[in-house]
Amino acid sequence: MSAPQIEMPPGCGNSPKNKFLAELCIAVFNLAKLPIDIPIDDNVTFVRLDGEIVSGFSAFMQDITSSSPPSKISLIDVATHGRAGFIDGVASFGENDEYFAIKVRFKSAAAKLVTHIQFYRGVGEPK
Repeated sequence: MSAPQIEMPPGCGNSPKNKFLAELCIAVFNLAKLPIDIPIDDNVTFVRLDGEIVSGFSAFMQDITSSSPPSKISLIDVATHGRAGFIDGVASFGENDEYFAIKVRFKSAAAKLVTHIQFYRGVGEPK
């Protein structure tokens, strides 16, 4: 299985927090090793699309690895401000596209530790 093609938004690498969010997104879909420069709390909480809360990083990774990685990931917007971060885009699975968004909460504005991640996925074009 080959790694997905990645399309990054312009200027994404200008901010360390934005770059981290892009790498986190790629890691989630590609099941790759996460970047080590911004650690994720082992007790982090994840909120899935169905509203179920999954506690702990290992539990979340186990939950998402049940699906196959996409052939292409197109990141649309990446934004951070203070303790919050947001990224959205499209994951292509052959002929099917899934739109997604990931919202991140850092422990502090310094963004040294991720404490909460909310992950949204769905089909159909966002309005």
